[in-house]
Amino acid sequence: MIKFIVEYDGTPSVSHTIIAQNTDNEVSSVKRLIDNHLSDFEEFGVLGFEIVKPLNTELGGRPSKICYLNEPQATLLLTYLQNTPIVREFKKALIKEFYQIKKDFAIRKE
Repeated sequence: MIKFIVEYDGTPSVSHTIIAQNTDNEVSSVKRLIDNHLSDFEEFGVLGFEIVKPLNTELGGRPSKICYLNEPQATLLLTYLQNTPIVREFKKALIKEFYQIKKDFAIRKE
């Protein structure tokens, strides 16, 4: 069952918000980590992103930028996080999902 990965611009990807939520990190901290090491992530492809508006526009708020990372970028980001038990569990789950997607794709090609 795929629960973390989405298709973004034709590529299996995971958002920085999903990574933050599932590793017990603040979304802003994970985004800052990406911004501070952007050139590292761009070595593995163009970093995808979208601007999303707040859910309840009546209350105001600023749009936010959601980053989408491909498998190598997500792996790199996870190596930059501390190896707490929750981070290690999420690393395993995310790796399993990326491998499952590749396996499913290979089966569909046959």
